[in-house]
Amino acid sequence: VSLEQAEVVTSGTALESLLRIALSFAALMAGFGMVSLFWILVLSRLLLAVFYGVCLARRVPLRFQFRMRRFRVFAWRWRVFAAENWLATISTSLDVVILSALHGEAAVGLYTAAGKVVRLGAVAAKCYTTAVFPLLSRWYVQSREAFDQLNRDTLRILLAVMLPAATVVVVLADRIKIGRAHV
Repeated sequence: VSLEQAEVVTSGTALESLLRIALSFAALMAGFGMVSLFWILVLSRLLLAVFYGVCLARRVPLRFQFRMRRFRVFAWRWRVFAAENWLATISTSLDVVILSALHGEAAVGLYTAAGKVVRLGAVAAKCYTTAVFPLLSRWYVQSREAFDQLNRDTLRILLAVMLPAATVVVVLADRIKIGRAHV
């Protein structure tokens, strides 16, 4: 992203997702369980890291130097980053953990499916901000007029998308609640 190559991130994420979905379906159809899905996730993320490494090496010359002292410092400090990541994961999925304890897997499945639909908007916003961030950074330094214009255009795009979406949600809220009550 910092090299203004967001298409590499998009391609890598899309390929990793497709691979993970295909392998997960194959594993489930073959009768494998949750542990196999975990290993598929690990494998697909490892392949994604290799893909990003190859793409980065093509754009930026990489020189690896191993220094034991730096490795020890990294290994010691890693605990903080790992703990932060684990706590963030737990806090963002605490609702699913509690729901599964109270109502079981079927409720979690419905809740998670609905949440994924709602999160599509967040994914679209993240894609847009990831794509526009390098331009904003460059134009902030190079051209104040271009920076201001991009800010105005971004606001117009967000309003053009979000106002109709919010209106639909408000208008259809009662129907959505009624439909959910029958499930």
